[in-house]
Amino acid sequence: MSEDQKILGAHPRVSEALLDLAARIEAGEGADDELDGRIYDAMSGPGLGSALEAVLDRTKRPNWLPRYTTSLDAVTALLERVLPGWVVATLGQNDDRSWWSELRQGHLTSYDKVALSHLRCSSAARALLASILRALAGGKH
Repeated sequence: MSEDQKILGAHPRVSEALLDLAARIEAGEGADDELDGRIYDAMSGPGLGSALEAVLDRTKRPNWLPRYTTSLDAVTALLERVLPGWVVATLGQNDDRSWWSELRQGHLTSYDKVALSHLRCSSAARALLASILRALAGGKH
């Protein structure tokens, strides 16, 4: 287990699952109820029920499920909850209108860890969400 994983408490299998989710976030576009449910379940821990099952078992999206794949507000709230002390160093848009983000643990001028999304996300929310998942998986990927 890497030092980053020890600090963030991520088991190698958890890290792999988070990286897989990050890759799906980066590859997709628009709203995705299934991914929102998977993210909610991954961030909520055991014993809270399954948002993914709620999404798949209903014809209508549950009102309480955050819109992680489309809402920058929902993703920012998630960042503050799961990565206290991390800051958004960059949330940028490329010439082709795709997005990317960089998170840093600590202050912008003095930091220990960095997590980046891929350079071609379809939205700011997806770019920031991907970098959060990559940070939880153990840092720069």
